[in-house]
Amino acid sequence: MQPRKILRTRIQQGDIAVLALELAAQRANGTISTTALKKFLIDKFKPTEGDAIPTANGYTPLFDQIVGNLVSNRKTPTSMFAKGYASYTGHGIQITQAGRDFLKTVPR
Repeated sequence: MQPRKILRTRIQQGDIAVLALELAAQRANGTISTTALKKFLIDKFKPTEGDAIPTANGYTPLFDQIVGNLVSNRKTPTSMFAKGYASYTGHGIQITQAGRDFLKTVPR
């Protein structure tokens, strides 16, 4: 039996967590605002029409919610915050030493 092909029509939250840590690590103070993160991710991923679908509130694009969920789901046991890789500053993400150490283990 051949493995099933996964067809993706939109970006997933897990796709951007490591990138968010990398972007924070590249900053002098190790912090990136959520606004700057969204802008960079839009430029990088070029969200498709699947990412532009409005959420339940009727006007927020799904992609914006996915990026926002990085922060709003920070208490989820598998989040980069719960694992100690980053902290939330109130306006953005600050990478921790544990986050920098984690990035060294991520395959390039």
